[in-house]
Amino acid sequence: MIRQKNRHRKSYRICSKIKFAIFLTSLAAVIFLAGGFVFADNAVTGMEIPSYAIVEIQSGDTLWQIASEHNNGQDIRRFIHEICRINDISAGDLRPGQMIRIPSVQMQ
Repeated sequence: MIRQKNRHRKSYRICSKIKFAIFLTSLAAVIFLAGGFVFADNAVTGMEIPSYAIVEIQSGDTLWQIASEHNNGQDIRRFIHEICRINDISAGDLRPGQMIRIPSVQMQ
C-alpha cells in the first residue's frame, strides 16, 4: 500500500490589521487605476488643433486690419495679442513683405 504524505496546508495569519488594511486599500487603488486606464476612451473630442494661415504684409497693413479680416469671432484685442505672441513681434513691427502666421482653430 502506498502511503500518502501528510500534506499540511500552510496557514497564514494576519499579524497587523493596520498593515493588512493598508495593503487591501493599496491593492484596490491599483486595480481601480489600472481599470481606468484600460477601459478609458482614448478619443479626445473637442481638442483644438492649431493651424496657421501665412499672410504677407502689404504696405499700409496694420495688425488691427489683418486681425479683423481673419478673426473668427473672438475679441479682436486678444486675437492681435495672439498674433504678436506667435510671431514674436509687437504691433508696430510690421514691414511690407514680412510673412506672419495668423492662427485659425479647427476642432478635431
